[in-house]
Amino acid sequence: MGRKDRESKSYFDNPTRFADVFNGYFGGGSYLKADQLEDVDTVMVGKQKQKVFERIADFSKKQLRDGSLLAVYMLENQISVDYSMVVRLMQEESLAYDKQIKAIQSRHRIEWEQKRKLRQELKSNPEKGDRVQELKQELEIQQLTAGEYLYKIRKEDRLKPVLILMIYWGDEPWDGATSLYDLLNFGQKNNGIPDQWKKYITNYHINVLDLNTWKDFSVFHTEIRTVFELFTRRNDKKEFMNYLNRQCRNMDKETADMVEALTGIKKLYDKAHSKKGEDSNHMWKAIEDLIEDGREEGRQQGLAQTITVAVMNMSEKGYSVQTISELLGKPEDLILRIQELIPGKTEKDCAEIADILTREKRISCP
Repeated sequence: MGRKDRESKSYFDNPTRFADVFNGYFGGGSYLKADQLEDVDTVMVGKQKQKVFERIADFSKKQLRDGSLLAVYMLENQISVDYSMVVRLMQEESLAYDKQIKAIQSRHRIEWEQKRKLRQELKSNPEKGDRVQELKQELEIQQLTAGEYLYKIRKEDRLKPVLILMIYWGDEPWDGATSLYDLLNFGQKNNGIPDQWKKYITNYHINVLDLNTWKDFSVFHTEIRTVFELFTRRNDKKEFMNYLNRQCRNMDKETADMVEALTGIKKLYDKAHSKKGEDSNHMWKAIEDLIEDGREEGRQQGLAQTITVAVMNMSEKGYSVQTISELLGKPEDLILRIQELIPGKTEKDCAEIADILTREKRISCP
């Protein structure tokens, strides 16, 4: 998302706003409290066929109550439709649970090693007086089953829920899958998976806050409501201007910066705090020009990001520069420039690379 990504990382990392997004999406209550939230490492690591890979969530926080972990919440921002998003988030959630499993295993490994050393101490020094009873009490644990000892997970161990919410900032409504079933091809009615079998195939649902179709923003109670409502008016000059004049005279700088990044309108804070006597037609003309500049920059940014992802994927599969150039219909010097920028990067970094390409004016929209 480029600048949008950078601004959102600062904006939504705020615990009060973070909680407000989740509370608003899931009914508008106040279940999730800002003072219960703490940051969690957003990097999750997995391994496939000896190859280590990682997934990085945009935002991740844990909910604590009376010092105990209740749940983990992850917030993702998306500007374009990824038709594989269901699988992406399913993998992200799976890795978050796997991270909890590894933490439990590590804790048991340490505990059991300590108890093993205590047993050795008792065996080698049976005459220890009062210390004998103390050691025996420390060793009073349930007998481990073979599976518990092997996998370092006890029958009574439990994981904490992981909840992922994605905010979609695209220009058009989200038309990607919102469940795994939406992606699965079960075959034709008389030549596919029988209906009675389908219920045994696990489904997975994702939570998408699509700002193009969301109707009731009153469920959000922080300045996030202003961000969302201005964003939905970005293509309607009159509505945008009316809302700006009516609702945003006291807009804080951080919120203005966030809306600027999303809409491409620069100096929005100054516009929102302009004097009432200022010529509104002249003021809107300036905003209108900035909106169009922002739209064009956004189109270039989106195209650059799409090309970067394609080059990254095809380069990993061993395609030559010439082949990539022909398949994408882009000049070889652009492909070479992208390949210079992608070493050590993941798809999460493609927005940053797209920013560089846009600044270098290497991308032009048809």
